[in-house]
Amino acid sequence: MIATNSLADALPLVAALAEELAFAMTSDLMAEQYRRPNSALDQLAAAKAFLDRHHYPIGPNAQEAIEIATAQGGLPS
Repeated sequence: MIATNSLADALPLVAALAEELAFAMTSDLMAEQYRRPNSALDQLAAAKAFLDRHHYPIGPNAQEAIEIATAQGGLPS
């Protein structure tokens, strides 16, 4: 099998990984555990920025996690 290294292949993967990370963080977000900056939040925000730059949609879990973290002060607005 030949692996391709195209952006078209990377975008869905980044979106899926962001969704998984957001899902894993959901209970902590609901308990307001991310009032301060956190590396996981930074990675989630970076994934969103990457996907936005390439006009690829981010999933609903990731979008919600980013909104909650921003409201709590864990991410800049």
